Amino acid sequence: MAVTLPETPFQGKLLSISASSPSISAQFRFLFDLNPNGPTLLLMSIRGFALLACLTTASVALPQTTPSMATQVKLLHALALLNFGHVYADDGAADGTVTNSGTMIESGPNVKPDARVKAVVDLRSAAIPLLIEHLDDSQPTRTMFQGKPTPLGFIALDILTHIIKQSSEVFIPDCHDDGLGACFEPAYYFRPDASLVQMKRVKENWRRSYRRGAVAFEYPGWWK
Repeated sequence: MAVTLPETPFQGKLLSISASSPSISAQFRFLFDLNPNGPTLLLMSIRGFALLACLTTASVALPQTTPSMATQVKLLHALALLNFGHVYADDGAADGTVTNSGTMIESGPNVKPDARVKAVVDLRSAAIPLLIEHLDDSQPTRTMFQGKPTPLGFIALDILTHIIKQSSEVFIPDCHDDGLGACFEPAYYFRPDASLVQMKRVKENWRRSYRRGAVAFEYPGWWK
């Protein structure tokens, strides 16, 4: 008696099995001995294993892929078209950030972030080099500082400093000051009205730290 099985995930071709064939392994032979219709039982068993394998494969989530560099740049450039309002101010309490833009949950401090900012941060580790490479981006944005457009490079710096793990290389330890640049090591910060030369100098410092592995991604803990 011969049974021809349809192709399954375990077969690259049709398989013919004979109940009297000495090539049938001991693991399968008992299926024939249990029932006169052994080949049918064997067929059902193999199909069952194939179905289980398919279901298992379907339930495994595929790893997320990082968007192309062109897509990443588009996500960042989209922030230039947004007006985040009076986020940056040159006063004693000027520690505003676009990472706090969005909807405050109840009385805070948790925030449902702006979707466009979140799209950049959701690049996770890939967001770090993207933001560093745009620290000297002088493209004007719709977010103003002292009546002038804030450069995209400063918004990149703002996001960057809020999505990395605490590091004494970048942040001043045990600092409780307020204001623009407060608690940052000068080599890693520039103001919204900084010159392009200053922006490039800070960018190079970030580059060196990133290459040394001193800058690591950390998702904002206050985002919900």
